[in-house]
Amino acid sequence: ATRVITCSVHAEQAVFLLNPDGQCWKFTQASEGGIACTPIANVPDASGKPLFAFPAGPADAQRLHVGIVDQGQSEIKIQQYNGTAWEPAGSYQFDSGEATKLKGAACAIRNEEGDLNGLIVLAHDSDPSKSVVLLYNGASQTLKATNRWVYPSLLPPSAVVQIAPTKVLEARKGS
Repeated sequence: ATRVITCSVHAEQAVFLLNPDGQCWKFTQASEGGIACTPIANVPDASGKPLFAFPAGPADAQRLHVGIVDQGQSEIKIQQYNGTAWEPAGSYQFDSGEATKLKGAACAIRNEEGDLNGLIVLAHDSDPSKSVVLLYNGASQTLKATNRWVYPSLLPPSAVVQIAPTKVLEARKGS
């Protein structure tokens, strides 16, 4: 089953709700109080595929990024929302067939300059040694595997948060 995901983008003072099989929404504080809800474009080519989301970019101009695990192409495709439409923003190619066994979550991590990048934790469903952690660089729009963080579990995280340099806290279903 495909899950609805949320992502907060501080620079936009917004929270996005992403439904890969339907409408996506942007929630902001309404000027008269309460919450304003605006539909946004659907994430392209995401229907039925595992998704994760994170903010990335300069601290004052970060944007919503969504990763789509394209299991048929053994690839993760990153899309960036520019305020009106989605734009391709990088990709990562897996060894053939391995992407079908990967599920996970993402979070934003701050670099030394204060910009936000993405950290993606993907658990392999039968072999923890094949789990992968990817680092997304918002400035160069590159997605690379990193061994600076380790994820030794078969259970895919439903959320991840950086709690210190090289330390990630993961939340799993049922925990």
